[in-house]
Amino acid sequence: MWVFFVCADGYENLFTVKLHYGCVFRQLPGRRYILEKSTFVDYCNIDEFSVYEIDWMVRELELYVPNVSLYHFMIPELDLDLGLCPLGNDGDVLLLGKYVAKIQGD
Repeated sequence: MWVFFVCADGYENLFTVKLHYGCVFRQLPGRRYILEKSTFVDYCNIDEFSVYEIDWMVRELELYVPNVSLYHFMIPELDLDLGLCPLGNDGDVLLLGKYVAKIQGD
């Protein structure tokens, strides 16, 4: 599962999470999801965001698969070959926060 984020226009700390799930990646180069499924979660606050929030989203949306839940986010300027970053701890969330702040500043 990987997470794509979109910032909420005009709101400094809010963003939308797009959860991609249930499918497989095509091999490198030109990685992409095959038979992609996705859903959105709006009004996420980067100041309160954690990996536990993603766990909660996944469980609420009944997407949880025991022992298989690995999360990644994609750096906006890059493609899936180079832009996937792990999202598994507080340090990873801080890195995600830098991209949310950067997009908000553009």
